[in-house]
Amino acid sequence: MANVLTNVPPKTLSWLWAVLGQEYRDPHRAYSDLAHTLSLYPGLAPRTDVYTFENGSHALLVRLVGTVPANFRGTVYRFPIALWIPHAYPYEAPIVYVTPTEEMVVRQGQHVAGDGRIYHHYLAHWPDAWDRSHVADLLTVLSAIFANEPPQSQHPAAPPRPPYNNNPPNPSSTNPQLPLPPKQPLTQEEQRASPGQLRPGRYEAPLPLPQQLSTHPEPAHGNGTIPYATSPSQYMPQRVSSLRQQGPRIQAQQLPLRPQPQALPLQGQVQPAQPSHHYVQQPRVEPAQQAPPPPNAPQRAPQASLLDSPFDIPLPVAHQNLPAPPIPRNPEKEALLSHLSSVLTNSLHSQIQQNTAAMQPLQSQNAALQSTIPRLQAELASLSALQDSLKSNIGLLQESLSKADQTISSARQRAAAGDIPKVDEMLVPPHLVGKQLYDTVTEERGIEAAIFALQDAFVRGRVSSDAWSRKTRELAREGFKKRYLTRKIATGMGLEA
Repeated sequence: MANVLTNVPPKTLSWLWAVLGQEYRDPHRAYSDLAHTLSLYPGLAPRTDVYTFENGSHALLVRLVGTVPANFRGTVYRFPIALWIPHAYPYEAPIVYVTPTEEMVVRQGQHVAGDGRIYHHYLAHWPDAWDRSHVADLLTVLSAIFANEPPQSQHPAAPPRPPYNNNPPNPSSTNPQLPLPPKQPLTQEEQRASPGQLRPGRYEAPLPLPQQLSTHPEPAHGNGTIPYATSPSQYMPQRVSSLRQQGPRIQAQQLPLRPQPQALPLQGQVQPAQPSHHYVQQPRVEPAQQAPPPPNAPQRAPQASLLDSPFDIPLPVAHQNLPAPPIPRNPEKEALLSHLSSVLTNSLHSQIQQNTAAMQPLQSQNAALQSTIPRLQAELASLSALQDSLKSNIGLLQESLSKADQTISSARQRAAAGDIPKVDEMLVPPHLVGKQLYDTVTEERGIEAAIFALQDAFVRGRVSSDAWSRKTRELAREGFKKRYLTRKIATGMGLEA
């Protein structure tokens, strides 16, 4: 290890050990791995910086900043990364980011996210195999990944900006003269009309200006031409056919048109007015004259059918006023309705079957609930009875406690007055058997005390051995009788012997 770390400056190693020894869980392992990594990758340098986790917490971590070499298509490239070492290293995996320069952007791939963070199964399984994981091995894996998929790419080229022209715009160049409207093709009926009715030359001359229109008003033509306002919203090309108004042509000629400065008589297409500085030649306006009606075309006689007989009389149509036959049904609509009906029917049948299958467990559950109701009612009744008995017992206990308090208070008063009652008068049994039990127990305790006193006198030499043995046997025999009588009385009273 000493030979490997010769290319790492000693100051760097000292600083690294001082930083890792403060907050890291295993500073020895972290120092060994980072020092070995710095010796293998001279392009990396240790730093300390504040890292913000996904939950919003902050921590001062050691990070390795620099480039990692990768052989991409026969050329070695160095990709910039930032490798953060967590405090729980090596039990937690490092956090690796791609840090492109200003001229480059992060290139998303299989292992690189949009924010530059690197994800790999080596990092995902790091906690399971932390004892066999190493930062240097991780950088080797990253070099292999970068060799297949580079983690960064250049910025997309910006589109060239158009050159800025400082010269002011020329009015003549900014407002070019609009082209003339195309010639309108003549229909068959218009070709049959008189040559003086339509003049091809009117489409070849430019439109008059608004000032000229105010001095020379032009009446409406009889071929269906109508005036249009010159507002910007009405400069839309419209076509008016001369065949639509052949009937009321005379009426349209009789209506005089008031001279308007912003009205243009057009036929076919409308062209917006030109600026005032463009001088155009105004066509000569002739007074409106009613054109002679076109000659009636000769009507052709219908050809007679060879199968018809001149003696056949056409019968009148008897079904002229009958209503129209009904519209036949649409087969696609019928097929769609039939399919929709079948789908709805199948869905309803399936829902009915599911509901029927779910009815049995629901009915059994309902029966179980109904059978539980009587038991719950019986338990409620028993609980109510228990509550009543507890209330009565509580009342009796409170009454007894009040009596006891009165007795204690009266006893204290009598003691203060010096009138202390005897013990035998205070201990009064409730019945005769109880008094016999008290007496028997008292005599038994007295016999035991007498035996102990006789033994003490024998030990001190005040009683001879013959008297001690005789009196002890008599007292023991009498005590046995009292003890037997005590147990018999207790059994009769229901007490534990």
